[in-house]
Amino acid sequence: IDFNLKLSKFGIMIGENDLRGCGVGTETVELIKSFCFDKLNLDRLHFPVPKLCEPAMRMYKTTGFTCLGEMETVLEKNGHLFTLVEWSMDNPKRTRV
Repeated sequence: IDFNLKLSKFGIMIGENDLRGCGVGTETVELIKSFCFDKLNLDRLHFPVPKLCEPAMRMYKTTGFTCLGEMETVLEKNGHLFTLVEWSMDNPKRTRV
């Protein structure tokens, strides 16, 4: 969290396969949005998502985030490179100057 710029990155991971696709991620994201915008008074949330995580990207779109496109940065994991996609949301109760 950068309180000076009033923005934060975040990430979630649903590790258990039987918990995927049943709303746990959506509920978690809604709670994060509420806390960050209503309690911390942040102006923006943003974060990268691996491009191959299509279910996560559908969920972020459904919960109101905007896809900003592919990032120049890549994620390296276990010798593999993954393209990252940047997602963002401005606090709907504020207007940025």
